[in-house]
Amino acid sequence: MEARSSGNVEEIGEMMKHCLKNCRATGPVAFHETAGGPPALQNSGEKYVSATAPTQYLWALFLSIIVSTTSLFAANPEDVFNQANTAFVSGKYADAIRDYESLTTQSGYSAALLYNLGNAYYRNGQIGHAILNYERAFWLDPNDADIRANLQFVRRAAGFFEADRSWWQTLSDFLRLDSWTWLFVISLALLCAAFILRMTKPTMRAGLRSLIWACLLLLGVSATSIVTRMSELNRAVVLVSETPLRIAPLDPLPASPTLPAGAILEIQKQQGLFFCVRTEDGRSGWVLMKQVERVVSPISATCQ
Repeated sequence: MEARSSGNVEEIGEMMKHCLKNCRATGPVAFHETAGGPPALQNSGEKYVSATAPTQYLWALFLSIIVSTTSLFAANPEDVFNQANTAFVSGKYADAIRDYESLTTQSGYSAALLYNLGNAYYRNGQIGHAILNYERAFWLDPNDADIRANLQFVRRAAGFFEADRSWWQTLSDFLRLDSWTWLFVISLALLCAAFILRMTKPTMRAGLRSLIWACLLLLGVSATSIVTRMSELNRAVVLVSETPLRIAPLDPLPASPTLPAGAILEIQKQQGLFFCVRTEDGRSGWVLMKQVERVVSPISATCQ
């Protein structure tokens, strides 16, 4: 498992365009620009004295200089990415993890960055965090063969085996959730347009029949894939080894079953500091929130 290196680019904007097309050739994407400057000053409620205006201008100028100077010395995301890759190659996995994590905070997530982060966590012996980041990378780029291969390798090395997936689950992996949603919207729009033309242009009915059937097929496939992908939004990964699977949130008795780091869970609901979860083998119980982490953003659900 090698870290994906960053290409020699002159502008971060170019890197954002090409990163997901070839993760090995470029650094992380999603280097979002944020508005600079100090936070807006709140009105303290005290009476304004006009004689202090020159002093306020001087303070404003001083703050502007401080902010500008700070931005000049801010770490370049591409430099941090290259530094993390160098640390990974040198076997300094903890340093690589620190730099990769700082990029997720500074610049957001990308499949390439999460892939490298998963590699670093695996080399550092943190199986749960490795699987979590591979799962996140796979969610962003389900067609990446390296991400899929590393995820399967680490899961098997940890003693997890992939369950047989249905054809619609395999089909849903071809595109991301947003792509399936766009395909559904476009197919629906074309279907509506075809029906309008069919009613207003009787001579075109024969030619529109094939388009209507194609749109109906795409609608069915995309809707099925959207439902499948949406059901994965409640997936979580166990980060702490031997995590107790409790019968009740505040169960005083020691829980007999435990979950290994890297186990995949389905979060069904939350109560206080606990999640109600279901394991891959069908067991249900409660785990501490701090011992697991969601793969993607949380959504509401009910515990069956």
